[in-house]
Amino acid sequence: RTIFSAFDRNSDKVIDADEFKRMVLNHGLNLTDERIEELLEQVAGPSKAIDFPTFVQFMGLTATDADYVLSEKEGLRQKLLETLNTFHTFDVDAGGTIDINELSSILRAMGQRISPGELEAMVNLADESGTGEIDFENF
Repeated sequence: RTIFSAFDRNSDKVIDADEFKRMVLNHGLNLTDERIEELLEQVAGPSKAIDFPTFVQFMGLTATDADYVLSEKEGLRQKLLETLNTFHTFDVDAGGTIDINELSSILRAMGQRISPGELEAMVNLADESGTGEIDFENF
């Protein structure tokens, strides 16, 4: 899964034509654009998008359905951990929510200049409960 993710640069869960071309060229294969396109169509069919199971097959690896499920779960777990870490970065006081002051501080530290009205609109957009704060579920 790690190798697949390295080639899936935009994290859309498929290796598209541009990503496939990079993959081929990075492996030192000196193929024309036309040959790369033909190869992609042979591997992925008319969609010209390689999903993880197709990638595993293309690379000559073997995997069971359980491996695919486990791989998907691991990918979701990693995304959840990344999101949780980002949330904790914004939740400066570790109170379990992000208020307008915390949001403002982080955005300013990132070099963003956001007006108070824009900040309020951002919080209101994510604050489904109307508390004036963003919890992890709504983050």
